[in-house]
Amino acid sequence: MSRNVVFVSTALVLTGSLALFAQQDQPGKTGQNSNQTSNQRTGTTRDGNQADQTRGSQQGQWKNADHCLATCIALGNQEEIALAQIAKQKSQNEEVKSFADMMLKDHQEYLTKLQRFAPDASQPGLLKSGAKGGRASANAQSDASTSRASAEGRPLSPSGTPATDRSPTSGTTQNNANRTQSPDAAAGASNQNAATGRDQSKSQHQFQQEQIERELAQQCLASAEEKLNEKSGAEFDKCFMGMQISKHMGMKDKLQVYQRHASSELSQVFAAGQKTTEEHLAHAEKLMKTLEHGASGSKSQSTSDRATETKSSK
Repeated sequence: MSRNVVFVSTALVLTGSLALFAQQDQPGKTGQNSNQTSNQRTGTTRDGNQADQTRGSQQGQWKNADHCLATCIALGNQEEIALAQIAKQKSQNEEVKSFADMMLKDHQEYLTKLQRFAPDASQPGLLKSGAKGGRASANAQSDASTSRASAEGRPLSPSGTPATDRSPTSGTTQNNANRTQSPDAAAGASNQNAATGRDQSKSQHQFQQEQIERELAQQCLASAEEKLNEKSGAEFDKCFMGMQISKHMGMKDKLQVYQRHASSELSQVFAAGQKTTEEHLAHAEKLMKTLEHGASGSKSQSTSDRATETKSSK
């Protein structure tokens, strides 16, 4: 009897020990399973962040491309508006003046369609007739600096120009802040930059390119105005219409090529602009023939009148 009691007691002790051992071992397993679940969630989050970053980067690239393409076309429209204003002031031909009125109306309307893609380049009166190259370059550089500062979130001075931080420690402080930035914060900032398309190096390059395009447009306008000022009367009309033919031919080709590289939304805007440009080109070529025929007719009439006068004097 006592042996059975001892045996049963021993069995109970062994069973209790095994149960205690199992309980002590269980937290480790639970922690391991928790770590695995956490790692799986982290991996899923990381994959999601990478996917979001990729989509944001693609959207940013499209946005940057559209902005550059629309800026170039908008500057071409600005130049056409400025030239049309010159023609309205100097031409004595009603058909040429009517053509200039059409240029003003159509190109101003087209700028409003480009405004959402290139707001800076679509501002009314961006290019000024009578501006010289040096002053135009300085203004373009100042405006580009202001736009770049605004896009980068830097403050502007009361005059509207970028505020300058003269603190010698500002750069060091910023660098230290960047060094101490946590990986999660850095990833969040990277995702935000990708989503908004505001990559620092790309933005700087973009603004530099816009500055060059604007300086070029202003210089082309100054050269065209200089040539037009050398002409008067019928010679002015033919010079102006010749420029219109050349510029609309170039614009038509630009719009055709840019449609292949723009987003679907901007491509539709370019397609509509190409159709209008072709109509302007056909109108300009027809008017140019009329001007040339009129000059030829006037010359023939003048020659005939001189011959009649000579015959009469004899």
